[in-house]
Amino acid sequence: MNDESMNPHRVETLLVRLQPLGRTDPTLAPLLFLDFDGVLHPNGASCQSLFSRTSALTEVLDEHPELDVVISSSWRFHHAWEDLLALLPEALADRVSACTGAADPGKYQRYREVTSFARRHSGNGARFRPWRAIDDAQWEFPPGCSELIACDGALGVQVEQMEALRLWLDQLRSCRTAVSTLHPINRPDLVEVANRLLADASTPSVALLQRAFRIGQTEAIALLSNYLRSP
Repeated sequence: MNDESMNPHRVETLLVRLQPLGRTDPTLAPLLFLDFDGVLHPNGASCQSLFSRTSALTEVLDEHPELDVVISSSWRFHHAWEDLLALLPEALADRVSACTGAADPGKYQRYREVTSFARRHSGNGARFRPWRAIDDAQWEFPPGCSELIACDGALGVQVEQMEALRLWLDQLRSCRTAVSTLHPINRPDLVEVANRLLADASTPSVALLQRAFRIGQTEAIALLSNYLRSP
């Protein structure tokens, strides 16, 4: 199966113009790359226990309809697209947009596969869609990868991982709020340093600015809005 196998329920939300990988644009629809074994069920689960952890995930998905779910699991190599969707609980299958592409063997294979997908499916110049991957194979990602929400493969996804996913999505939502209207900047002295801070952040957010500069929410929103509107 290749990454052009798209779920007709969600395909309209995907932008498929080839773009260079660049700065994350949190105003674009975010991507969640989803492993199966060790995430949606513990490793070694019986047939009766497959996908036993999906309810925790679908609860978060229901809160964030803007999120596109992409299958990064190796199951994509062993099942046709339609069969793969049929295996999933309906509440999750309806949210799946696509699969990542062909295998990319070598160091940090899963990371290269998901970033390749993010690169190909972004559509805003140098900026690309924000993403997270829920996976138990930490060795498939660079050390300290901030986009990885790591699971214990013996347990599958737990409350801790869902809280991390929810926090990230809430931060992105604050970014979209920041750019919905123009906000006057009352601290122009912070603009340059704030832009540098946000450019280096995996997820630019109002909370990040508030912590860094000890400023109020209104001023943080103005600085974030300025950054997101910059070329």
